[in-house]
Amino acid sequence: MGKVIIKEHTADFEYEVYADNLEELFLLAAKTLFKALTDIEKVDKKIEHTIELEADNVDLLLHSFLDELLFLWHTENILFSDFSIKIDEKQNQLQLIAKCFGEYYDSSKHSLHLDVKAVTWHNFEIKKKIEGGKEVYYVDITLDI
Repeated sequence: MGKVIIKEHTADFEYEVYADNLEELFLLAAKTLFKALTDIEKVDKKIEHTIELEADNVDLLLHSFLDELLFLWHTENILFSDFSIKIDEKQNQLQLIAKCFGEYYDSSKHSLHLDVKAVTWHNFEIKKKIEGGKEVYYVDITLDI
C-alpha cells in the first residue's frame, strides 16, 4: 500500500509518493495533485476521460501525465478524483493509458485550495528504495504555485 508525505515548502507545494508499483505511484501522484487543488471527496465521478501517452522513460511519462492533468484543469476546468492506470512497455517505449474520473468545476460545490501552475523538474526522478523492509518506488514532486 502506497503513501504520500506532504513536505514543508515556503513557495511551492512538495510531496513524496511511495508505492509498490508504477501504476500505484502514478495514481497517488495524480490524486495528490488534485488534493492540492480541492477536496477530491466532493468531486463526483461524472466524467470519464482517457489519457494515452508514450515516453522514453518513466520520469518523462509521469511528468507528462501530471502536465496533461493540469492542462485539462486549466483549459476545461475538469477536476479528477480517481484514476485507473495501466503502464506497458512496447517497442522500447513506455505507454500509459489512464482513465480519469471526475467532473467539471462548480464554484458552489468545490472550494479551491492552491493555484497550481506547473509540475517542476526539481528533484523529479522516480527511484527505488527500501521502505519497511521491501523495495518500493519513490518520487519527490514539486508543484509551482
